[in-house]
Amino acid sequence: MKIGVTDLFILSAVKGLRSLAPDTGCRLGAKIGLMAYHLGLRRRVVADNVTRALGVRGRVRKHIIRKSYLNLGAAFLEAWPLSMPGGLASASIVEVNPLTLRKHVDEGGIVLTGHIGSWDALGVCISSKRPFYVYATAQHNATADRLITETREMLGSRMVAVRGGDRRGALNVIRALRKGEGLVGMLADQGPRPEVGTAAWFLGQPTYCHHGPVFIAGKAGGAPLHPMICVRTGAAKYRAYALRSEMVGTDGGQEAIQRSMDRLSEMIRLCPTQYFWHHRRFKYRADDLENIESM
Repeated sequence: MKIGVTDLFILSAVKGLRSLAPDTGCRLGAKIGLMAYHLGLRRRVVADNVTRALGVRGRVRKHIIRKSYLNLGAAFLEAWPLSMPGGLASASIVEVNPLTLRKHVDEGGIVLTGHIGSWDALGVCISSKRPFYVYATAQHNATADRLITETREMLGSRMVAVRGGDRRGALNVIRALRKGEGLVGMLADQGPRPEVGTAAWFLGQPTYCHHGPVFIAGKAGGAPLHPMICVRTGAAKYRAYALRSEMVGTDGGQEAIQRSMDRLSEMIRLCPTQYFWHHRRFKYRADDLENIESM
């Protein structure tokens, strides 16, 4: 197998990151994020998203934007040292409402979350109690995809890669849910193209949204959606929250999709400084929703 320059760089970078202590990895990631903020990388996109979704400006907006860069940097680097022997032992993950979280885990279903806080620490929280399948889009670079999959599986998650035209991952997830073999995690906050998305309100904006969680829940016989987030309170320090479950039934209709987007919006508004605002989330607007009141 031929290894290119990009692959060598990725392998070297990951080797270095895995040698760090988890808190050092978080701090390094935050510094890289801060550097990206000062360089202005995608700052116009972030500012536009924050203004649209939260309606804030001035110092408040600047604070949210700056902190979001720090948290994004930490999120991209923290998994590597956490997955190494002793990594999790040196981190702190506090379950704020453990009885509710335990109830969700025992019940099974879909863990509804987004690019908020630490999705890897949330996976650790769940997979330590029950099999946790993570539904994720495969990376374009094969080396990066292999290393990310390997790292998250070292943290306890079972990765299910999503590739265009390949339905095997979805079918395997649905079978696991029907058999009650665990939970499935889905990050459903990013924006799909109109031809593969469903028009709905998200963060007060009429846009196109992923219907995957509701669709899979329906196909699995009406599996519940469990909104969960894990926020970062410091370097390698996290607090996991389990919110009220959402029953969507088996029809997977528009109302159920809207409710799932409402729950995601609630979680993001709870901790806007830890959200991934850097994606062109509202690139495609669903103009036919303009005259329909947001739920």
